[in-house]
Amino acid sequence: ISHILQQQPAIARSIRVIMLSPEAIAARDSVLYTPIGVGACRNTTYGTYSPFFPDPFTCLSETIPSVVTHFSENFPRNGLGPWLQQTWEWHYSCSYVSNTDLLNVVLIAVLFTIVRQILNEVLLKRIPEWFNVCKTDAEKFPEAAFRTGVYTVLWIWAVWIVAKEDLFTNLLNTLINWTIGAPIIPAVYWLYMFEMGLYLHSVYATIFVEVIRRDFVIQLIHHILTLSLLGYSHMIRVHNVGLLVLFMHDIGDVTLELSKTILYFKTRNGVDHKLPEVLANCSFVIFVLEWILFRIYWIPTKVLYTTGHVSKMFYYPVPFYMPLNMMLWGLYVIHWYWFIFIMKLVIKLAMGINVADNRDYDYDEKDKDKKE
Repeated sequence: ISHILQQQPAIARSIRVIMLSPEAIAARDSVLYTPIGVGACRNTTYGTYSPFFPDPFTCLSETIPSVVTHFSENFPRNGLGPWLQQTWEWHYSCSYVSNTDLLNVVLIAVLFTIVRQILNEVLLKRIPEWFNVCKTDAEKFPEAAFRTGVYTVLWIWAVWIVAKEDLFTNLLNTLINWTIGAPIIPAVYWLYMFEMGLYLHSVYATIFVEVIRRDFVIQLIHHILTLSLLGYSHMIRVHNVGLLVLFMHDIGDVTLELSKTILYFKTRNGVDHKLPEVLANCSFVIFVLEWILFRIYWIPTKVLYTTGHVSKMFYYPVPFYMPLNMMLWGLYVIHWYWFIFIMKLVIKLAMGINVADNRDYDYDEKDKDKKE
């Protein structure tokens, strides 16, 4: 370790941070990771101003070379051990998470589980009974209704912060005040706690509560990856990047769950009704357009562009660059995987075939309910 610290004085300085007072930490951090400057971001096309519809080819042509160059320059050619050790030492000394944070996440996850169970028994399971919804859809309605409500509240929360901090059009605002252990405003802190609590609850619910679907493994990986990404961005204080990710993710969940909630009222008293199907199809079309805009288009042109290219122009390289970008790109690949499912439903809708969630193992059992 002593040899590594001699070769990497920045790591040595950051490790000594943990022995300093909070005041000394703040002073040391402001010196250790001073931004290169806004002027350096003139090498980026959309660093200081990013329009609503940036050119994706320009963004990718700047992002991919930056990421590839960084990975090439920092690839552990002398063995994985020293690189892992250096990375671990930096994260151990410069990541800020308290026992209170962990306790809040666990308690909120438990709260979501309890509230969901109460709502299911008191209201959500009874609503399908009032309308004589078929058994298969009645079993899935509480899950979709609960998610619709939760994601709506969290997305509105994220929109308010993103707009207030001007993170969408000025990408530098996601980075410009970053320091190790930077303070977090209460609105951002509690949004993070509730989002991480929700995804921890979702891991539990996917395994033990919800209907098992064909994409069970991918769904589980998605929840764990999102929870890890939120937790990681919280520890290294890149909350503004996380806010952009939440802003672009939760809106799709709102419209998707809403379309399923409406569609579950199609078959009532053993008879198909047209209005729920029409409304669900309209909501689904909006969902598809949102998915393409928010997750396929804006994620690479806003989030990946910021973390992969703008951050490299604005700050000296820091050890979290590689793990953060790897998780974000992994999440983006999952978006494309699910986009295949979405396009299958679009094709069915265009052909006039009844739209159902083709992830379900049991969606064809609805016919049995009709006969019963």
